[in-house]
Amino acid sequence: LPFAMWFHLLCVCGHVCNCGVLGGVCLSFSVHIPENAGFWIIAKGGQPTKHKYSRQLWATMVNIHIALVGRDTGNIINGVMKRGGDELYPVTSEKYLELSVPKIIEALPAVKVHSEINDRPLVVDPFQKDSFVSIVGLIIEIVQARQEEGGEILINITGGTNLMSGAAVTAAMLTGAGAYYVNKHPDEEQYESTIVDLPLIMDSMKVLKNKNRKQILKELEDKGEKTNDQLAEALTVNKKSISKQIKILEGKGLVQSERRGKNRFNQITDVGRIAGKMIQ
Repeated sequence: LPFAMWFHLLCVCGHVCNCGVLGGVCLSFSVHIPENAGFWIIAKGGQPTKHKYSRQLWATMVNIHIALVGRDTGNIINGVMKRGGDELYPVTSEKYLELSVPKIIEALPAVKVHSEINDRPLVVDPFQKDSFVSIVGLIIEIVQARQEEGGEILINITGGTNLMSGAAVTAAMLTGAGAYYVNKHPDEEQYESTIVDLPLIMDSMKVLKNKNRKQILKELEDKGEKTNDQLAEALTVNKKSISKQIKILEGKGLVQSERRGKNRFNQITDVGRIAGKMIQ
């Protein structure tokens, strides 16, 4: 359907974004689209499909990072740059609010760095008696506020104190937000930092109460990569049911699915392997 769009082009990046919008070119723009408009999305490895416009779908294109900030700002900057970030919530102490946050803002000029959530400053005291509960509560408040608006939320647990990292992992488990760690090599000049995703097994385990999903995971663990047709034959289940269960498993990060030609190939992820060991 024809529709009017006004683009204020801010950046065009050569990498493929998570949703694969506009053929895998990641754009940042302001846009006006009538509510009844239609548009095309080309998903990674898939065929173009037409969708009715919804503000919620466009909102999910925003990448939001919550980061624990201490002395080392490199881990925060690397995390946002490597994962792609539009907004950042730095949770920090009074000391590093003054010493570290300005460096992050300077290094990430295109990223919106927040100083509060619901009029509550993002400042914590990690050495108070009740600080663990307080930090968990603050991160949950950020996640809940932004989940209502839509957006992918990632928690960088690398910075701050050990207690702050523990609180961040707890908050991720309770909310289902993604969590990652920036693994920095001692020889920074020769080796790049790598991003390590943290599998939130407790959240993923809920979907494995279903017998068919357990069988799919076990089949992929034991036999390796399989198509939907091969899984349907091995489990004596119809293909439509397999496709539905695969989507659920993929949504929890237990299975990775990719279309090649006419077939969709599925393989178990590291998170899936860990979850599989827990249900044996």
